[in-house]
Amino acid sequence: MKNRVIKAMTISLSILAIAGIKVKADGINFERISGGNRYLTAINISRKIENKKAVLLVNSKNFIDALPGTVLANSCEGVILLTRENNLDDNTKREIDLIKPEKVIILGGYSSVGKEIEDGLKGQGIQVQRIGGASRYETSVLIADEIEKNTDVSSYIVAANPADSVSSTALARNTMPIILIDDRNIPSKLINSNLDKIVVGGEGSISGNTFKMIKASRRISGSDRYRTSLNIAKETGYTSSIISNGRALIDALASGTLSFGYDSSILLTNNKNLDSDIKEYIKNKERIFVVGGENSVSSKLFSMASNDGNPDSSIGDKDMNTPRSKLKPTNRNTYEYWNYYNKYDNTVLYSAEEIERINQSNIQRSSYLYNIYAENASEFGVIARRTIIKEKPMGKNYVDPNTFDDYSSLSGLFPWEPIAINKYNSDKSWAYITSVDYRGWIPTKDIMKVSKEKLIELQNQSFITVISRQIRDSQGYLLDMGTKLPLLKKNGDNYIVSMPISGDGYRVRNIEINKNDATERFLPFTQSNVIKQMLKFNGEKYGWGHSNSARDCSGFIRDVYRSFGVIISRDTSTQSKDIIGSTVNFNISGGYNAKNNLLKKQKPGFSAMYLSGHTMLYLGVDENGRTYMVHQYGYRKENGKNIAVFKNEISPTSILDKNNRIFLENVFLVKDFSKIR
Repeated sequence: MKNRVIKAMTISLSILAIAGIKVKADGINFERISGGNRYLTAINISRKIENKKAVLLVNSKNFIDALPGTVLANSCEGVILLTRENNLDDNTKREIDLIKPEKVIILGGYSSVGKEIEDGLKGQGIQVQRIGGASRYETSVLIADEIEKNTDVSSYIVAANPADSVSSTALARNTMPIILIDDRNIPSKLINSNLDKIVVGGEGSISGNTFKMIKASRRISGSDRYRTSLNIAKETGYTSSIISNGRALIDALASGTLSFGYDSSILLTNNKNLDSDIKEYIKNKERIFVVGGENSVSSKLFSMASNDGNPDSSIGDKDMNTPRSKLKPTNRNTYEYWNYYNKYDNTVLYSAEEIERINQSNIQRSSYLYNIYAENASEFGVIARRTIIKEKPMGKNYVDPNTFDDYSSLSGLFPWEPIAINKYNSDKSWAYITSVDYRGWIPTKDIMKVSKEKLIELQNQSFITVISRQIRDSQGYLLDMGTKLPLLKKNGDNYIVSMPISGDGYRVRNIEINKNDATERFLPFTQSNVIKQMLKFNGEKYGWGHSNSARDCSGFIRDVYRSFGVIISRDTSTQSKDIIGSTVNFNISGGYNAKNNLLKKQKPGFSAMYLSGHTMLYLGVDENGRTYMVHQYGYRKENGKNIAVFKNEISPTSILDKNNRIFLENVFLVKDFSKIR
């Protein structure tokens, strides 16, 4: 027994000894994370990650199916550990015992990770889930489905080459599932999805025809896997990098969680030479991790890769063991980055009850909101599925605007929104309705008709509000941020809620909503929560009038505030004129500098900027004191050319519009929505 204890202590100490060696090669400081074998390397990567709630278990030899699993690990606060096919590596087993995860997720079928391992974990009282399809392509889709349960997904990364898949995990983080394809295996999920798709890899991996078939928006590629990893790294904008062997991908696979935890890109190399452009790229990086031993990534690769080619030059001494929470955040897509420089407030401004009372008062006073219960209407109802308001009834060739960017759309209505039905067209296929913030025509098939009394009763039920950007229910119906759903009961990690069924009379079906995607009643109305909700839309495609299963600039602001139960009018013009929110005049002299100084005095998140035909939410300042905004928009001018953006983006307020005008210079008004009464 004594010998076994000593042996276990020796192994444990050997893991720690190799876990984080700081090395200096020709002036480059880097931290090497490795172990005596691939199992120990994965464990040492795991030990760099804080707050581990899940372990993803992957076959150390047959791991191609599991390549998209890093994004899943990031989405559920997990790490990746390795196993043999039929017996759990002793070191991995001990690490699982130390972590005490809430769940172990096995990636791959029984031929990858045997049933004996699964049964052994269950015998320890550990919750075990297995995700495995008939092929790597099917498995990647199943993993994507699981990610969509954990987090708000706006885009897919599409890859064919395993190396491209690994390096793209830095871009994917925890919100962009990686789906594996080739030109003969294209999952229907990709073809049918309206989400944005980014192809990684050249046409030799994914052809131009496939690119068009899946309606991808762009391609990131390079002349080889190393240059592709570099181009992906440049997309991330991270100031830290991970370097791993591009031929022995098992270490790089486990590095995806390290990338997410430390805001680091993943660069691939061989062990003979480091690509010259990659050498140049890492010169000024704040932090460099090398994953794998000397036989995988030699220290000699970093010769003359210092800041200026001088062996005495150094990137600088960094505390390589500083966890992410104590480092300056560098990823501008995260709340952590913007909060670091703006110190957002967590004070609750109004309770949910106060907001509901204020809403009722504002509806009575506003020229742009409607009290549907006061409408002279013979019929009432609720929206049964996400629908789009049109100016007039459409004919037989009507195409659902949720499937494309439709510039004749007016606004979107979400499930359970109460409406008054004012009239129908001749065949009653279209109804002219009034909602709280819009009037117009919608397909009658999208309505569940109920009595006025039933409608009032429904408004007094317990409910949840969707706080993710957008999710789908079990039948594929979209539920957007701000959608309210009647709460029936709670079931573990889920809410059981009802969904309306279109037609005459009250009929519902029950669905489950994960608690990460919704909240009881509303989110607390704080500045920090508003910022978090804003950032969830970053990267969402553009949709005029809520078409294209998305939203436009003013719809974005409306839906952010619906998370808190705050009702504001729908359009840019009406929001700027309405009584809701205090007004700050921006028609001042002094050009950009004067307006920029005035903007810095406004409240990030609460301050909506209005110019002719457009609106943006003020985000705050970056590390250089530059003002930034979040908005849905179409074009910007760059180097004399119009750039088609057509998505939600974090932008400097100094960018040019397509008419060569600075956005902020054209702002005439700011509304402060911290003052809603």
